Amino acid sequence: TASAGTGQRVLAQFVDGLSFVGHNFVFSCLIALALFNSLFAMTYLTLLPIFADAYFHAGSTGYGLLNAAHGTGALVGSLTVATIAHLILRKGTALLVGAACVGGLLIAFSFSPGMGLALPVLVLVGFCNTFYLMQVSTFLQQKVPDHLRGRVMSLYSLCWNLLPLGGLLAGALAAAADARFAVLFGGAMVAANALLLLASRRLRGII
Repeated sequence: TASAGTGQRVLAQFVDGLSFVGHNFVFSCLIALALFNSLFAMTYLTLLPIFADAYFHAGSTGYGLLNAAHGTGALVGSLTVATIAHLILRKGTALLVGAACVGGLLIAFSFSPGMGLALPVLVLVGFCNTFYLMQVSTFLQQKVPDHLRGRVMSLYSLCWNLLPLGGLLAGALAAAADARFAVLFGGAMVAANALLLLASRRLRGII
């Protein structure tokens, strides 16, 4: 049937994109950065109610402030990249350092004793997260061949759609240990991945 044929074509195109990324070191590493962000970094957002209520004793107001802090940082990060991206000479190094900073900041957040430290840390998390992911997205759109761009960007979008799975993993860790450990673990995974990739000269040298 027509619908079956369409489904097969879509699947074939998806496999083509996956194969292309899998055989390209730089692109596969950039997709991995986005994947780790969804599975281990952004998952802390699902645990913010616990931090606001159980750890910071700030209730719903505190929860709103924590969310606003991340959003403020993300907005500033977006404006910063849009304004100065062309001035960044070593974009590969910059985006990898940004990813490592996200991991380190999440570790710091997991140890935050109260709102006074948590809020500025989350502003920086939002900033660094947007700073490096916007550069990843821009590089993919500029460097992937035209006939494969849509397929590769669909993989990038799929990483974002895995956020609920990351939230499930974070929730399981929080239930097994506590929310602080779940965020600590996620931050450590993101930082370790970024630092490992930072050792690659090919990645550091991308324009």
